[in-house]
Amino acid sequence: MKAVQIILLLSLSLGICKEIKPLPLILSGQAGDKALEMSGLAWAGETLLLMPQYPNNSKPLVYGIDKSIIKDRIKNPRVPIEPKEYSIQLKNLLDSVPGFQGFEAVCYVRGELY
Repeated sequence: MKAVQIILLLSLSLGICKEIKPLPLILSGQAGDKALEMSGLAWAGETLLLMPQYPNNSKPLVYGIDKSIIKDRIKNPRVPIEPKEYSIQLKNLLDSVPGFQGFEAVCYVRGELY
């Protein structure tokens, strides 16, 4: 009986849901460099952190955008966002990992970035 309820619920939800087109937001400043390839996103309180897959080895940064700015840009998508910059210490990680192919994810827990 439970399986029937689950199937019915899934069928209804698929019939009612609409596809939502992605809304591209424009990043300015260093974060707008497409070569960084932002690959990791994580919320740190009210700030969305963006982790580049290929950070600048001499000055590695993580970028942050306040939730209020994101909400505003959803209404005004043509206005560029200039994220805050947060320096991080990689301690030669990029050079010491053989075959390093960039970062794929980021996690923020109790003030620590992983």
